[in-house]
Amino acid sequence: MNFDLTEEQRRIRETLTDFAEREIKPHSTKWDKDETFPRHIVEQLGQLGFLGVAFPEKFGGGGADTLSQVLVVEGLSRYDASIGLTCAAHMSLSTGHIAGFASDDQRNRYVPEMLQAKKLGAWCLTE
Repeated sequence: MNFDLTEEQRRIRETLTDFAEREIKPHSTKWDKDETFPRHIVEQLGQLGFLGVAFPEKFGGGGADTLSQVLVVEGLSRYDASIGLTCAAHMSLSTGHIAGFASDDQRNRYVPEMLQAKKLGAWCLTE
């Protein structure tokens, strides 16, 4: 079994690392101290295609695999755990559930805008 990353996965990781080094790392401590949510960063991640990396192309996603999505969350979390968790919840819990279980009308109405971060998803759980 080969555990090496594919060329596409390496490219995703490298592009995300470049972005995070430039746009997240210099600011993450201040955002945390100031209790600021950097919505503009999530919007940029949507514009760059990172929020839709593993979603079907018919919704505007990248059509990549689950490991590619994990590389995005891991890469973001290395620089700011809050942004990593925000994007993980947005992709997996909210957008993922709509893409997987909603009606076709709901999928077509919400998923493309969520992948671009024009809408930011949330998910509620109670015990």
